[in-house]
Amino acid sequence: MEVGTFMTFTYQLTPAEKSESKEVVRHLEALKTRELANSATGKYVTRIRLTSDNAGLLAPGFMLKTERVLEIEELENGMTEVRHWQSFAGLGANLVKRKWERVLQEKFLDMASELKKRSLVLEKRARKAGEQGAAVNGVVGKEVGGEEERESEEIDKEGGVAEVNGHPAKEEGNVAAAGAGVMA
Repeated sequence: MEVGTFMTFTYQLTPAEKSESKEVVRHLEALKTRELANSATGKYVTRIRLTSDNAGLLAPGFMLKTERVLEIEELENGMTEVRHWQSFAGLGANLVKRKWERVLQEKFLDMASELKKRSLVLEKRARKAGEQGAAVNGVVGKEVGGEEERESEEIDKEGGVAEVNGHPAKEEGNVAAAGAGVMA
């Protein structure tokens, strides 16, 4: 991923309704980690910002404009916190808020849950291989199938509680997310 990358996000809003959001990466920081000691502030927060690709949506920005922000922070205790929110502006923002605010908030929580599950699977796999940390290859959340799905099921059977880097993962522990921020 790099600045200028176009992305398409697909949401299954209801069993009968899908929505697609075409966005472009506008800001992408280099990953900050304690291992690399590459933070000038002492906080290891990496930010990614995407905005709606209105040309791809065939809608002018004054009708509806979106901004999605992801923050990935490595905490002092070795855990990682992910914060994710989305803002809406323009004439259509109130319509989005009235019609989809609750559903979008639920979808953000679903995404956080799936991201946590994926990170636990990768961490478990890394521990099995005797590595210190998990290297993430590919897109987070991509369904790979097979062994990974079985590992996810094992984690689910354990109630979502596992050990990550020697620390117990709490219900909201390894991955946290902000709800969808919807504003007019």
